Amino acid sequence: MQPTTGTPLPFKTTGGGKPRNIELVPLFGIHDRRYTVYFDTFTNSEWQQKEPE
Repeated sequence: MQPTTGTPLPFKTTGGGKPRNIELVPLFGIHDRRYTVYFDTFTNSEWQQKEPE
């Protein structure tokens, strides 16, 4: 995950999104607070098993 340059809150994945990188934009501005996002992580073989779900 990397911050999107030029903006304070959006982030983008770098090599972690399937089939492409993902930009994560908050629904509202929370410039004075921290926020947390949880994602499952998979190896390529684990993803092949999980993807059909």
